[in-house]
Amino acid sequence: MFTASKRLADVYRANDSGALWLRSPNSAGGFTYTRLGRILTAGAWYHLKLHTVAAGSASRIEVWLDGQLLQSINAPYLGTSILERSMVGSEHISQDGDLAVDDVVLKRVP
Repeated sequence: MFTASKRLADVYRANDSGALWLRSPNSAGGFTYTRLGRILTAGAWYHLKLHTVAAGSASRIEVWLDGQLLQSINAPYLGTSILERSMVGSEHISQDGDLAVDDVVLKRVP
């Protein structure tokens, strides 16, 4: 999830260990990395849901894997109340893989 060119939240799998991580911004201008306690095996399919609400002090980030809530952060430091872009997949050219995506929902909440 992004606003302008600023990354706000993402979930990724570490290639060396298969560990699942959440990266979210902190108030110092860097990122907080939260290990989500799951190992994802290459070649397997998973249902991953990243639910991000940018609403000032009412902001929230949730990460779900295969229907189980792994992490919920209320009032994370996002520094914005607008999510402008979403990216699905890898931003690294050298990381090929299969990806099936459905139910992508982006909506503006009044």
